[in-house]
Amino acid sequence: MIQGPTARAFAILVALVAWVALFLQLWLSVRLTLGNGDGAFWGLVLYLGYFTILTNLLAAVTVTLPLLARRSRPGAWFARTPVISGVTAAIVTVGLSYFFMLRHVWDPQGWQLDADVALHYVMPGLFFVYWLLATRVDEVRWRDLPAWTIFPIAYLAYALVRGAWIGSYPYYFIDANANGRADAECVRQDRRSAPEGALKNTPAASCRRRSTPSISRVLSMPEHRGDHSSGT
Repeated sequence: MIQGPTARAFAILVALVAWVALFLQLWLSVRLTLGNGDGAFWGLVLYLGYFTILTNLLAAVTVTLPLLARRSRPGAWFARTPVISGVTAAIVTVGLSYFFMLRHVWDPQGWQLDADVALHYVMPGLFFVYWLLATRVDEVRWRDLPAWTIFPIAYLAYALVRGAWIGSYPYYFIDANANGRADAECVRQDRRSAPEGALKNTPAASCRRRSTPSISRVLSMPEHRGDHSSGT
C-alpha cells in the first residue's frame, strides 16, 4: 500500500512517465502511418498490437487508479499485492526480453529513442520500485503465479487472432508462416556456406534477429505504405 507523501509522489512520477511515454509512442506511430498514407486508424491498430504497449498501459492503469480512486472497486483491486506483482512480472519481462532479444535489430533516433528507452527500460525499473513500495513482499504467494500468466497468455491469443485477421504480426516468433519460410531459406543458405558442424550456430537465429520488427520498422515497411513489394 502506498503510504506517506514520498511514496505517493513516487507513484505519481511512475504514472506520469507511463502516460507520457505511451502517448509519445502513439503520436510517433500515427505520424508514421499518416506519412505513409495509411491513416491514423491503422497506426492505432499497429500500436495496440505490441506486448510492450499493452503491458505499459496496464502498468499505467495499475498505478493511476489507486491514486485517483483508492476507495472504488477498481482502485482497490489494482492496489492488491497479487495484481501489482503480476503486472511487475509482465513489465520486467518486457524490459528483459527487449534487452536480450530485440534491442540489436534497430537504431531508434530522436523522439523514438526517448519513447523506446522509457517503455523498455525506465518503466520496468520504476514499476519494480513501485512494487517494493506498494506491496509487502511477505504477502507474495507462489499460488498466485498461475494468475500472473493470464495476461501474457491472453496477449498471445489476441496477437495470433489479430495477426491472422489483418495479416500483420508484431513479433517474428508468433508468425508461424513467416518463420517457416524464413527458417527454410536460412537453412538453405547456411548449408551452402557453413562448414561441417557449424550449422548449430548459424541458421534461423541470425535470420530471425535480422527480421524482428519494431513499431517504427513495421510502420515504415513497404506493405504498410501501400507498396506490396517484398523487403524492408
